[in-house]
Amino acid sequence: MVIGKRKIVFLACIAVLSVLCIVAAVTGKKSSIKVMRLSESFDQIVINQPGAVITLQKNADEWKLNESDFTATKAYANNMEKVLKELKVLAKAGSASSENQRNKFGLTDDKKIMVQALKNGSVIRTLEVGKVSQTSTQSYVVLDGSSDVILVSGNLPAIFGKSEIDLRNHLIYSTSGYEIKSVSVNYGPKTWGVERTSEIGADESTWKWTGDSPRLILDEEEADLWVMTLDSLTASKWIEVDMKLPAPEGVVTVDSKEGPVVLTFYKTGSGDDEKYICECNLTSHKFEVLKSVAQKYLKSAEELGKK
Repeated sequence: MVIGKRKIVFLACIAVLSVLCIVAAVTGKKSSIKVMRLSESFDQIVINQPGAVITLQKNADEWKLNESDFTATKAYANNMEKVLKELKVLAKAGSASSENQRNKFGLTDDKKIMVQALKNGSVIRTLEVGKVSQTSTQSYVVLDGSSDVILVSGNLPAIFGKSEIDLRNHLIYSTSGYEIKSVSVNYGPKTWGVERTSEIGADESTWKWTGDSPRLILDEEEADLWVMTLDSLTASKWIEVDMKLPAPEGVVTVDSKEGPVVLTFYKTGSGDDEKYICECNLTSHKFEVLKSVAQKYLKSAEELGKK
């Protein structure tokens, strides 16, 4: 059967109109997500986990952990702030007054995580965090003592269920390699170093030996490349217990515009059990660094001499 040209055009127009109607219906449908926004900022977060209480106190652009000099990892703290400021409610899931439903949603006292946001000591938002839904991207919550259990967007147990140790920021220092003025290394029988002779920010960096420099011509390009690798240091883990340390393996001072960073390295064990413990003037806590990281700092002057 041959279909006429006009009929084909007519049918095509119907198909296009049908698609347009479907798109309009979908895009025109109102979102079912309700965002519960806080109208004011907060300066403290208290997290009551089963068996532990964690307090985060705002200090400039950082969050201090449990009144210590540890700060929370910025990404983790930002996630907490975002959830507390803008809770995305998807639906009502059940009744918070029913013990059976509380148990169903992981909201009993022995399972839930209680989170409070405070401003100047006053609570301005409370979340009772239960378990995640089957998708693991949504969570069951009671907001501000409500009688309803609500389903909200996000894996809140993962956000608020981290231990204090997991929350700790492992960054010891961070600067720009272009702003490092000098590096001093006390390693082995010598104390040597390199010092920038060019202006900070200059197109080309120049360096000179300092201290017990070897009888070698400094390879300034190698020195510059090495200094650039010392722009930051991250602990692999914090040391939780007091431990007797051997004599220092070496002491390295990295001096930049922000001030000097003094690192004392201790080597423990040998072979596969070899570890490097470090102390730093920026923190009162000892920490462990990877062997490759320690060896990057504990360099011999001869390695920077021209071959």
